[in-house]
Amino acid sequence: MEAMGERPDDEMYRKMGDFGLIACRLGPGPHLKGFNLPAGVKPEEVIGLPPILKFGPKWMQEKVVPPILKGEKKICLAISDPGAGSDVSGISCVAELFSRLASEECFKWASQRKVFGKPLIEQPVVRFKLGQMISEVEALQYYVEGITYQMTKMSYKDQNIHLAGPIALLKYRSTRVTYAVSDNAVQIFGGRAITRSGMGRIIEQFQRTNKFGAILGGAEEVLADLGVRQAMKFYPKNARL
Repeated sequence: MEAMGERPDDEMYRKMGDFGLIACRLGPGPHLKGFNLPAGVKPEEVIGLPPILKFGPKWMQEKVVPPILKGEKKICLAISDPGAGSDVSGISCVAELFSRLASEECFKWASQRKVFGKPLIEQPVVRFKLGQMISEVEALQYYVEGITYQMTKMSYKDQNIHLAGPIALLKYRSTRVTYAVSDNAVQIFGGRAITRSGMGRIIEQFQRTNKFGAILGGAEEVLADLGVRQAMKFYPKNARL
């Protein structure tokens, strides 16, 4: 769809609504009653609540929420800070997943691609790049899991107080990791990394779109600044070297 410059048609959205995929992107609550979520997921196990569900009046929720969950209508959300919704956390998770996929593709390619009679992975510089990619992705994975675990143990109010800063820095870190992985992936794949078809198509898409994460959900500079400002609120005023 992206290559053709088209968007998914309305029928696809309706099918996603029937299957419960759209409902999975929204938070727990009575609005999920009657929906069958994929893989037997229970409504109370879903995270991420948009502003309408938290702050909208009842009449607005009754009018807007059902058709969106059914895939009959679409909704967009613009946020300026990590505490306003699940988008920043979602972007961090997506960045981690795509970085992991790109790293896996590079490992496969380096193992099968032969240069001067030897697999590419036999080159120390290639193994070094793979090591960089893997270590960055694994560290990001634990960062995401740590924040997620804390969210399951805190109320929404406590999350806003204690996790807004860490989530902002997590999102910043996730986009930094995508840059590092993308750069190394392009070097490993060479010309195939800038070709939309063939064995390098995943890397081509990744290197072409990874910048999106640095803009959507809050620019890197804004979120890094927010993370530090949140830390300043609780930093001891009399702390000195």
